[in-house]
Amino acid sequence: MHLADRSEDVRAGQPENVPDPFSPQGERRVAILMSAGHGCVRGILRGIRNYARTQEAWTMICGVAERADLSRLRDWAPDGLIALPPEAKRVRRVRLGGPLVVLGPVPAGVRAGCVVPDDRAIGAMAAQYLLDRGWRQFAFLGLDCWWSNPREAGFRRELEARGCVCSCLHTGPDRLERWPQWRWPGAEDMLVKWVRSLSRPVAVLAANDLLGIELAGACAHLGLRVPEDVAILGVDNDDLVCEFCRPTLSSVAVPWEKLGYEAAALLAGMMEGQAPPPEPVLIPPVDVVTRQSTDALAVADPAVLAGAKFIWTRFPEAVGVRDIAEAACVCRRTLERRFHAALGRTVHQEITRCRLARAKQLLAQGQGRIGDIGRACGFSTTARFCAVFRAKTGLRPLEYRRLIAPPH
Repeated sequence: MHLADRSEDVRAGQPENVPDPFSPQGERRVAILMSAGHGCVRGILRGIRNYARTQEAWTMICGVAERADLSRLRDWAPDGLIALPPEAKRVRRVRLGGPLVVLGPVPAGVRAGCVVPDDRAIGAMAAQYLLDRGWRQFAFLGLDCWWSNPREAGFRRELEARGCVCSCLHTGPDRLERWPQWRWPGAEDMLVKWVRSLSRPVAVLAANDLLGIELAGACAHLGLRVPEDVAILGVDNDDLVCEFCRPTLSSVAVPWEKLGYEAAALLAGMMEGQAPPPEPVLIPPVDVVTRQSTDALAVADPAVLAGAKFIWTRFPEAVGVRDIAEAACVCRRTLERRFHAALGRTVHQEITRCRLARAKQLLAQGQGRIGDIGRACGFSTTARFCAVFRAKTGLRPLEYRRLIAPPH
């Protein structure tokens, strides 16, 4: 998509410094330089739009600043710009003025604000999620680029703190731009060879959802079961991408709308004369959305597996530890001891975890009343549900829904 053609014949030939008759007095012209081809960018654009609705006179155009568009953009004279790093380089190269907010690393020599996801926190959240599900062998599939590398670093650091190691494979940084035509001679062989070499069962963090899809394809080619042999976790939670994957792809949810909103708010301050902050504004991840690709426990203890399966099927009911121990064919004390040894939590904590996991799934669908969701997940009252949810996530259920549910 190219920059919008803002009535070129009307503006052509206008004397300089003559107000545009189509522009309201006090207008702020904002150029948003990014392609809307990926789900994360569409989320960012929704956030920018939501902020713009709070302003009286923002006029926006959106597109990719290719060489042929730059002179038109300069004639439009934007008061501020929001751009991805490649676009930021282009607009500054032609000395296009106005405050700039970059959604990524700020190019050298460019004065700009910066708003980015907290990629290290994304990696750490992914590691903790997989550790909680019992995996002890890990791998990372990523790109050698500015957002993938810190995700790997956060992932590895959290694992190393728990005494675990991680195998890694990096693909070319241009791979994402060519999706869905990613493949080139030898690429599939490289990925398949790497997956075949991994000790199993293994949990793999893919740096984004698109790489998660490709990894699922490599597992299918090798006849490996997902998640039993290879659990796959993506990043971005692009719901269309995740639901098209087979099996459906679990993913770390990044609040792209919040990122876009904060970028627009930062730009508004800069257009009023505020200096850009000296450090990037980091937007933390929301949570992991569980789908089929990680929906299993990686434990060998048959009593723990039997007890966990009983909990998964009966957690909305008022089940007790004695009921679960009977289903696992062990005494209560033995079950508690082996549960803690395998998963690092008690049976009661596992019941609460399952209830919250199901509640998060229902909230992520964006429908249903909060009280109905709480009761469907085994909480006796709405107040109890909200209190436990906030204690575990730091968010009220409605706040969680607003951050994570796809737009309808």
